[in-house]
Amino acid sequence: MRQIRDLFASLGDSGAGAAGSFLVGLVALRALDTHELALYALLFSAGTAAAVIPQQMAYLPRRIELNKSADRVRPRYGRDFAAAVPHNTIAVVLVIVSGAPLYSSVHQDVALGMIGGAILWVACLGYQDHIRSALHVTQHHHHAATVSVAKLTVCLLAFTVLVVWGHTLPPLVLSNLPFAVLGLSTLVSALLGVWLHRHTQPSEEAIKIRFVTSVRTAFGGFLLQGSGYVTNLIVALSLGSVALAQLEAARVAAQPVFVAASALSSYYLPPAIRLQHAGDRRGALRRVGIMISMQLAIGGMYAAIVPLIAGPLGTVATRTVDPGLASARAGAFAAQSTIAPLNQLNLAAGRYRLANVSTALSVAVSLGTLTACIGAVGVYAVPIAMGVGALTRGAILLATRR
Repeated sequence: MRQIRDLFASLGDSGAGAAGSFLVGLVALRALDTHELALYALLFSAGTAAAVIPQQMAYLPRRIELNKSADRVRPRYGRDFAAAVPHNTIAVVLVIVSGAPLYSSVHQDVALGMIGGAILWVACLGYQDHIRSALHVTQHHHHAATVSVAKLTVCLLAFTVLVVWGHTLPPLVLSNLPFAVLGLSTLVSALLGVWLHRHTQPSEEAIKIRFVTSVRTAFGGFLLQGSGYVTNLIVALSLGSVALAQLEAARVAAQPVFVAASALSSYYLPPAIRLQHAGDRRGALRRVGIMISMQLAIGGMYAAIVPLIAGPLGTVATRTVDPGLASARAGAFAAQSTIAPLNQLNLAAGRYRLANVSTALSVAVSLGTLTACIGAVGVYAVPIAMGVGALTRGAILLATRR
């Protein structure tokens, strides 16, 4: 009964997280013009990549060490945030630089506002993820779901304001709204998570992370997420802002697949890592296999139905959503999400070379496929390249799973 309750809490976390991210995407589609949406897509993909630096260099190694502990203790959040300041600084600088190719396509005030919101979001993103993951690790799945519900609430309020009073808002407010909502909702939910976790015993051990270890942990994730930014940049430079805006609309429509997979990982992966650490690699792989099967089922079902909701979604977003492109991106997201758990097991086992080499090869294959196909099939080259890259990475990890 406890397992069922925890599973539903993790799925609630997934649903709330997916809904919040989805609503922010709708805010962006509805509030921004084509050039602003293209810049938003570029900064968003860059922020997702840059956030890997604090997430996996500062926060993840500490959670892995805590997860190995026989006692369920929480991180010392203040100390962890302070330790991540240098990593967050690097991430923020990367985000600011990343938008340079498209800054000239929008008004200066718009660009500055977007940068400010993106900085707040990136600085809080890794911290909020750290808190939610720690809540799952310590078996407080319902509190993790509450954190995501808080984020969803802020996003829902912003979307409601946009729908009801959007026509009265100044253009500058509209252009700054998506990143402002991302930043504020992430900050509010992170602070709530710290408060909810206050009664759990904090770790007494001062965890020191070697720089070499943290780089090994982050390298693959940064490459993988960074390829998303490079993909958007290639589309913007090759096909223009209109094509990138079309691609972003499809990403928003397909995003629930990716976020649902993340929540399933938060439930299934920590016990799998503990099994692996106890010497039961086969049991860990069996648990991950169950999770991957669920991810593929969810991804396949959503890819099949998303063309049916593309029309109504476009009406709500006041922007056309290509149903075929949305379905293709949902399938590509499902393929990508099945590979991450195997990679996390390798990182937890200290198999950094395998994790990073498999990621580097898959990114090279993906970007090579994109470059080769984009002239012939346009934006559809993106989901094709994502799928080919995921298959490459999966084949390498499965071949070396023992």
